[in-house]
Amino acid sequence: MLRSCVVAVFAFAALLCLGAPVRAEPVVAKCGSVAPEGTPWAEWLEGVKARMEKESNGNFKLKVFLSGKLGGEKEMVEDTKKGALHMFGGSVGALASSHVPELNVFELPYLFTSDAEADYVMNKVRGDVAKLLDQRGFVMVMWAENGWHGYGVKGKCVEKLEDMKGKKMRSQESFIHLETYRAYGASPVEMPVPEVMTALQNNVVDGFSNTPLFSFATSWHSGIDSYTYSKHIYQPALIVLSKK
Repeated sequence: MLRSCVVAVFAFAALLCLGAPVRAEPVVAKCGSVAPEGTPWAEWLEGVKARMEKESNGNFKLKVFLSGKLGGEKEMVEDTKKGALHMFGGSVGALASSHVPELNVFELPYLFTSDAEADYVMNKVRGDVAKLLDQRGFVMVMWAENGWHGYGVKGKCVEKLEDMKGKKMRSQESFIHLETYRAYGASPVEMPVPEVMTALQNNVVDGFSNTPLFSFATSWHSGIDSYTYSKHIYQPALIVLSKK
């Protein structure tokens, strides 16, 4: 998804001030994400920042806050809705959990079978998703991606559904994630990203669901004994602007 067209991002900067004289005080916008520093997501956002600032003729500055420095995804979505945060990059589940419940469909387990299939569907429904976001106070910039999830757990490796029974699993703040764990017989513990590492260390949770890259970038892997690359979810992400 990250190879998708990013024209809209730069059009946003252009609409602000492209071609205008350099202002004494540039417009400053904030972008928030739980993406860890030093990851491809962070590098991509820094590239977006550089291009937006260059193409706005110095009239626009973007401050990027990574690693959940502005809070969890649910909190940042709320701030973007209110206009306190100008730009948000994060999972579809975060937007679905509070303002755009229709997006929950993308969080269903085993919805896609391949990268190509996911890319095809995402491109086909882009217009519909943009309309939904617009109706709820957001402007869609582009699709991004978190990717294929696996299960990281303490103790015995998850090989079948029965292995999930009784485990306390950190759940994203998403209805679909919570109900999926309950269907598997696990006990979901709703928790934002910044709190997960401490919860693993203190045995508040026994495991989590996320991508291999995210699991390593956040050091969550150090709090588990095994990781099963189940690919049970292909998780899209979105870059959105506050409509305000």
